[in-house]
Amino acid sequence: MNPLFSSSQARGSRRTGAVLLEVILALILFVAAATVISSSLSASIATLERMRRDTHAANLATTVVAEVEMGIRPAANAGPEPFPPPFDQWMFEVMVDGGVPGGEEEAFALRSLEVVVRDTESDTVYRLFQQVPAGPPKDDTDLFDLLEGAKTGGLP
Repeated sequence: MNPLFSSSQARGSRRTGAVLLEVILALILFVAAATVISSSLSASIATLERMRRDTHAANLATTVVAEVEMGIRPAANAGPEPFPPPFDQWMFEVMVDGGVPGGEEEAFALRSLEVVVRDTESDTVYRLFQQVPAGPPKDDTDLFDLLEGAKTGGLP
């Protein structure tokens, strides 16, 4: 047997083994990188969805507080109630604390208002605390009269 032939076969098989090892290592690195990237993307999508739900809940809670301040909704404990469609997957609850006296003049008395908004399809809960006037406004002018006056150019 020729000794040169056997040593070249050994070198060729070592080279083939090294190429196979490089291919396997490259495949492992590719799979690891793909796993890290896909888990990062899914985490960012989940965070984006949570932020969207939180922002939507904050907007709904602010709407309820504005309705109470405008007198459309009474400043009393209520709920849990669903929002009207298309927001009927969201529920809200209004909790009113006792009044905070405003000193000598009761016109400045305040109440603590808490609005809790919940999403029935997820675990989103948003709480909004606000101080609102304790009593009805002194002026009995109806909001619609004000709007009509603004349309015609004069206020009642």
